[in-house]
Amino acid sequence: MRESGPSSSSSSLKAESTKPEPGPSRPSSTETQEELRRRFEREQALVQEELARISRREREISGDDIKTRQEVDKTHNLPDELSVRARQLKKKENELKHLEQFYKEQLHLMEKKNTEYYQQTAHMYEQQALKADSRVKPRQVSPVCPELQSQVLSCYRLNSQQTLHCSQLAKDYINCINSKKNLLVNHG
Repeated sequence: MRESGPSSSSSSLKAESTKPEPGPSRPSSTETQEELRRRFEREQALVQEELARISRREREISGDDIKTRQEVDKTHNLPDELSVRARQLKKKENELKHLEQFYKEQLHLMEKKNTEYYQQTAHMYEQQALKADSRVKPRQVSPVCPELQSQVLSCYRLNSQQTLHCSQLAKDYINCINSKKNLLVNHG
């Protein structure tokens, strides 16, 4: 026989399923479940290949009773190996469910803390805003040269495409502002 038999291939199945797979340090539960599903499908495919290989071997050595008996014994051990695999997968699935529940609880706690911090910050902001409002005194502001200001604005509205028509009004407005500013500076 050229092939090594089901016991060596099943031990390679065990080694393959127990080695950790590289990836992110904390995969999401959906990614982990998807990875478990893919791993289960790969192992099922390997088991199917193993069963096909055993079947071929049985046909090849059908004339030799001793070899046939050995193959039958190996085939009888295969369901035991499959049940061990199934138990391992079930254990991994339970671990994943436990981790999923743990992460959901942690997420809920973090969201709760975040909400508390937000409420505290909003309250502190409101208090500081009220304190600032009480310290700042409102000023009464009146426009400088209000007639000229309204004339300049209306001229710009009427001549939005030809703003140079308003240049004389704008100059008068600027001169008015400058003269009032000079009065304030000089007379304090």
